[in-house]
Amino acid sequence: MSEIKTRHLFRIALQVGPPQVIGSTPYGERRIVPVPEGEFEGERLRGVVLNGGSDWILVRLDHVWTLNVRLVLQTHDSDLIEMSYRGLRHGPAHIIEQVHRGEPVDPSAYYFRTAIFFDRKWLPRTGRAPLPSV
Repeated sequence: MSEIKTRHLFRIALQVGPPQVIGSTPYGERRIVPVPEGEFEGERLRGVVLNGGSDWILVRLDHVWTLNVRLVLQTHDSDLIEMSYRGLRHGPAHIIEQVHRGEPVDPSAYYFRTAIFFDRKWLPRTGRAPLPSV
């Protein structure tokens, strides 16, 4: 099997608004956190996060936080990129409380993983057959 090679793309900083707590569901507590702005910067890509993004969070009954984020990025040369990511976060309650307060926390003290997706029109050509138009 071929080794997957990756390169750092950018760092992103998001400003978030107050959560809109929807309340209890059969799967846990639902809350929606607006993302009114942010910025990103890397060697190959930089720009701002446009208003309108949000994080649909479900705090599951087992205390695992599931994240479902959708954002629109605007590059320094005005291209628009759809970015979305899903993630899971869990750990000891006192550590998660520190994370929520914005305090520094050793990353090994809790689990936090995401999978990020970008609008396919931005992705570089791979030489494979094009995806069908939607």
